[in-house]
This record gives sequence, structure tokens and C-alpha cells, in this order.
Amino acid sequence: MRGQQRRYRAKPWSVLGAVALAACLCAPAWASPSQTDLEAKIKMLEQSLQELKGQLQQVQVSQQQQEQAVQMVAAKAAKDSLPKWLERISLYGDLTLRYEGWWYDDFKGRSTDQRTRWRFRSHFGVKSMVNEDLEVGIRMATAADDDPTSTVQTMDNWFGEKSWGIDRAYAKYIPGYFEKIVTVTAGKFETPFVRTAINWDVDVQPEGAYVNFRFNKAGNVQPFLTMAGLVVKEQRSDNPGDAYLYAPQAGVEAKLGDWKLLGATSYYMWDGFEKVGNFNSNNLRGNTTKANGELSDFGVWDLYGKATYKITAESSVAVFGHWLKNMREDMTGAAAGKDTGYLAGLSGTYQKWMASWEYRYIEANATPGYFGDSEFQYNNREGWAAKLGYSPFKYTNIYLNWYHSMPIDENLQGAAAGYDMFQVETTFQF
Repeated sequence: MRGQQRRYRAKPWSVLGAVALAACLCAPAWASPSQTDLEAKIKMLEQSLQELKGQLQQVQVSQQQQEQAVQMVAAKAAKDSLPKWLERISLYGDLTLRYEGWWYDDFKGRSTDQRTRWRFRSHFGVKSMVNEDLEVGIRMATAADDDPTSTVQTMDNWFGEKSWGIDRAYAKYIPGYFEKIVTVTAGKFETPFVRTAINWDVDVQPEGAYVNFRFNKAGNVQPFLTMAGLVVKEQRSDNPGDAYLYAPQAGVEAKLGDWKLLGATSYYMWDGFEKVGNFNSNNLRGNTTKANGELSDFGVWDLYGKATYKITAESSVAVFGHWLKNMREDMTGAAAGKDTGYLAGLSGTYQKWMASWEYRYIEANATPGYFGDSEFQYNNREGWAAKLGYSPFKYTNIYLNWYHSMPIDENLQGAAAGYDMFQVETTFQF
């Protein structure tokens, strides 16, 4: 605007000179203006100059008024703006609406009623960057306190209120002076391991602390290492004492042309979980107990691999597998040697569509059943799970899920009937 002011000041003199020059040039050579004519022309030029000066003053006044208005708007915006700490906060959440039906097989001469029900699940979370290296977050969920594998609520109970609780509360530190290679997280958080449904249900949110190292983050080959110490059960007395999980996991993620590869191996050392009082004896979820009432010891080694091929920008196919074995299984009798589990699967995406199919085989004491997939009914089960998904528009997904689950050994403690379960669910993210 100041540049414009300078141009306006120059215009009166420029116009005056131009007018004078034009007057001289346009006058015919044979004309001989009188003194009176010259005085009249000079007077006209002076009037034009005064008019131009007046216009310039009006422009300057208008510009000053505009600048004052801008300053007033800026001052009001600064006064009315939200507190600075709100700029560091982000909100997120989701809602799932589901219909599901269960069709059971006869089991040991007994028939089981079929079941259908309407259900829903919701999460609502808040995250804040306390500073450029530290994130703090809390997430609420529809949940039952005594079941870590499900945040889904059934529509029943005469329109009564549903459970609502904290399923994440954590602090995550990613120090910049280590070039963001190290992540330290403590509290209650998302499961930090590469995993599948044969050992971790997607709803499980463990508690404790872990540190993750991811190297060469800007490269195509990124090795990583996760070391976790998790609190499973706290006891007041030394008998049975506390239960913990110590778990290191190492792996690598790579991009090679149109291929994306992921491999990982872990060892889950469950310390004290097998003791009476540290697990839910009323819900073994496929595990078996010894004569003294304890579970098997658990030291679970696993291997995971996945290869994804990008066909086009909007389509891909993947093959994946997961194998695990309880290296500390110490059962006797019919339950002895029931220590292995595996999963093999295929998946694909095409534009707004996705599909997957998995075959699962989980022996009774391959891993603690209490934290496995609730839809598949935990351990001592074999069968498959299929999913078809479609995204009609952004942040909305519709899924058709089909589970076929059978007992591996019907005679083991806690064995249950086979079944097929079909689900139709819609998930909204916000």
C-alpha cells in the first residue's frame, strides 16, 4: 500500500507536465496565443492540479481507515481466539453398529439354542502434544471391566445405561535428540506388538511400559525392536504374588519395488500368570489346569511374516502367516503337548473394497486364552474367519464377517460346541 501512495503523489506533477506538453504540441504552428489565452490555460492546469491533490488526500484517508479496520479486526481475533493449549489437542473417535447371529452345533449330545443380537461399540479419545517430543493421551470405550477382549455392548436391559470406562491412558516420549528413533510409552496403551488374532484380541489394551526402536526411518528397510514390561495382575500378598509379562520383539519392515515385506519374532515370558488367583478360574477360555488348579507355564515363542504386492495405486494383494509355540508347556495327561498355534491368510484391496480370509488353529495351552480373539472363542479351536468390506464414503466402512469355529479336542477341559457366526457391521470414524 505504501508503494501505491508513492505512485499517487507522483501523478499530479506527471499529469501537469503531460498536459502542458500536449498543449504545446497540439497548438498549431501558425497560432499565436494571446496573453489572455495563456493565463486561462495556466488557470485550468492549476485547477486540475488542485483536484488531483484532493483525490490523493481522499485516497490517503481511505487507506488509513482500511489499515485501522484491519488492526481492529486482528486485535479482536487475537482477543477472541482459543487458548494456546487447545491448539495442541486433537480429538478422535469411532462408533460401530452391529448385527450378529450365532448358529451352534450339537455338542456331546446336547443342543444349544441359536442366538441373534444387536450390538454397538464406541471409542472417544483425546491426544495432546505437551511439547514436540511428548504426547499424552486418554481414550474412553464402551467396555466391561472384567473382560479385556471386548468393548462391544449388547442392546438389551430395558434401555438402561451402558458401561463406559478408560481403555487408554498413556504418555509417549519420542526424543528429538535421538532423531525420533526411540519411543518410550507408559500407562495403558494399544498393544505394541506385531500380532494376529491367535494370541491378541484387537480390543486388548495392556498396561505397563515399553520402549520401541525403529532404525533407518527414512529408508526402504527399517529394522525395529520392542521391549515391554506389562502388569497383568497385582496382589497384596506374596502368595500368589504379582503376575507380569516380559516380551521382546524384533523385526524388519521393507519396501522393495512394488513389494512390502514385514517379519517379526517375539518371546512372551508370562511370569506368575499360571498361579491360582492370577487368572480367572471361572473362565479358562480354552486353557486347562493341573491337579493343583494352576495353568501351564507360558513362555511363548512366535514368528510372523507378511508380503504385500501393490498391483495398482488402488489395489493390492497380501499373504501372511503366524506360528507360535509354548516352550514352557508342562501339562500332563490328555492336555500334554497341546502347545502350538498357527494362522495362515490372504487379503486384498481394490478401490473401496477389501477382503480377507484366515485359517486358525490354536491348541489349548499354546498361549494364554484369556487374551485371544473373543469372536473365535479363544483356545482349543480351529476354523476360519472371512471378512468383506466396503467404504461407501470417507470415514465410513461396512463389513460382513463370518467365523467358523470348532473345538480341536472335545474331551479337554472347557471344550465348547462348534458354531458359525455371521456379522454385519458399520463403522463410523470421527
